Amino acid sequence: MTKVEVVSKELRDAVAALNKSAAPASRNGDLSGNGEFVVQIEGKTMSIYSQNPAVKGRGVIDTSLSEGKTVKFLVSAKILGSVVNVLHNDVTTLSVEGQQLTIQSGDAKFNLIIGLDDANIPTLDKGKTVFTTSYSEEEWAALKSKLTFAAAPQGYGNPVFQNLSVKKEAGKVSFFVSDGHILANTEMNTVGDDSSINTIVNKDVLSVGVKRDISVSFSPEFTYLETGNMSYSFSTIVGTMPDFARVIPRTNVKAYFNKKDAMEALAKVGIVANCEILNGKEHISSHGVQVYFAKGKVVLYTENRMLGNVRADLLAQVSPNMEGTKITVAFSYLANAIKACSNGVCSILGDVKNDGLGLRPLTVEEDGNDAFKVVFSPLRAKDGYVLEGKL
Repeated sequence: MTKVEVVSKELRDAVAALNKSAAPASRNGDLSGNGEFVVQIEGKTMSIYSQNPAVKGRGVIDTSLSEGKTVKFLVSAKILGSVVNVLHNDVTTLSVEGQQLTIQSGDAKFNLIIGLDDANIPTLDKGKTVFTTSYSEEEWAALKSKLTFAAAPQGYGNPVFQNLSVKKEAGKVSFFVSDGHILANTEMNTVGDDSSINTIVNKDVLSVGVKRDISVSFSPEFTYLETGNMSYSFSTIVGTMPDFARVIPRTNVKAYFNKKDAMEALAKVGIVANCEILNGKEHISSHGVQVYFAKGKVVLYTENRMLGNVRADLLAQVSPNMEGTKITVAFSYLANAIKACSNGVCSILGDVKNDGLGLRPLTVEEDGNDAFKVVFSPLRAKDGYVLEGKL
């Protein structure tokens, strides 16, 4: 029998972090299960591995007590996750004997069936690394907040629009995420590094939680992440990355406004824009919001035939060339773009002619920071969004 003791919180955190990438169940030819972990206990170290076609993960946990020989086995990811979530004592004991894993913490005891024959430990590949960069916990959280909202949902027809495009040139790395209607772009300087790479990375990279700092290594085949006791290897997406930089408008025609004021105005408009009556019941939806650029202000307006309409005025410094322009955009796009700005002052850029049609893309960026941009295409305005006579 092999027996170890581990800190319960460390076990819970590792299992939770790896559960997304657990492989399909393989025992008895069953491929419809909830995924499996490969677990190896060797000396005073317990390693948990997960894998699917897109990513492999590893969590390493130090043990305070270790008895018996080295052992490796398969265990249901879902069951193990459910078990460790209800263990509230500080220490958990795991024992392996034959095809049974016993987990005990306090007065709770679980006996789980495990597999031994197919417990092959995945190799976390790095590939031929082109460059490596590091982020603090705060920097990684900021990067995620600036990109994740723009990704298309899984199952979208074009795989490029489900993932993260990374372009590295001399002294700068650019990240792009787009669902085809909205594009989020942020850039970071890499002083002293002249390497270059142009690749597409699984967007789940951005879902990785950070323990203190995180190191990210890019190669043509893999993206490798290390943070605390966790490691991940993401396979590169095969395909051609569009030149997203070419669709970002280049203009100095801007409207400046305070981020806090903008979020308050959006909260008012969102009461109607994010709600819809269906079969007599409210449910969350996301409607278009018309953005009207007037002298000294930006007007936000939306309406719903079942609920009514709402208008909120936002004090702003508007370029004369933007005055009189209307554009209708998805409420969620506008709200997420402004929310992702780090600075207290944001700006909307418009490559417009003063024709009032609002058919050209708009860009949201942090004032004084052109390293973060969100570009979104307009929606075709309906009669209900026309502001004529309401100003």
